[in-house]
Amino acid sequence: SVQLDIIGLSSACKACSSRWRSTLQLLRQAEAFALLPNCIFYGAAMTACEKSGQWFPALRILVTPQVHPDVVNFNAAISALAVAGRA
Repeated sequence: SVQLDIIGLSSACKACSSRWRSTLQLLRQAEAFALLPNCIFYGAAMTACEKSGQWFPALRILVTPQVHPDVVNFNAAISALAVAGRA
């Protein structure tokens, strides 16, 4: 039996980093199972948004109270804006 934990979900999130909708779905699943996403999880979700130019979800993640943004998170948000032509 496989136990669902944040490390497994973080790995899945990184594996589907080019599919932003799947990544956000994993984020919602983590919250539904009362798992606290870590900085790796949030970073992978923001990177998926960045690659797809999905600036709004990237900014929503950035301002999530549980996220303690660092330079990588800010760069991902700025890049998402640039890819979408908003920067």
